[in-house]
Parts: sequence; structure tokens; C-alpha cells
Amino acid sequence: MRVGTVVWGLIIVALAILNIISNLGLVILDGNYVLIGLMIGAGAALVIGGLISARSRKSRAISSSGDSAH
Repeated sequence: MRVGTVVWGLIIVALAILNIISNLGLVILDGNYVLIGLMIGAGAALVIGGLISARSRKSRAISSSGDSAH
């Protein structure tokens, strides 16, 4: 599963939830602030997901190279 796919899926779900909450009148939302918040959250999630993915690939590469030597 790709990190980008998960992040964009979460953005769509968050937008849908915020839209429902806004339409119910529970909270008044400013579209600019919502967009800025979602972009900051998405950017952070993509960077963190990429770092975690790179770290796990590096660990797998090290462990597989050690296994093939035996």
C-alpha cells in the first residue's frame, strides 16, 4: 500500500466529515483555514510516511544481504 494513496484518502474523508459538520451548523468553518490545515497535515503525513518507508526498505535490504551471504 502506498503512503500517498492513504494520505489522499484521509484528506477526502476529512473533507467529507468537515462538510457534514459545517452543513449541520455545528461549526462555522473558514475554507482557507481548512485548506491550509489539510495541506499541512497531508504534507507532514507524506514526509513521515516516506521516512518510515525508506527506513523499512533499508532494514530489509540489510537483512536480505546478510541472509544471502550464508
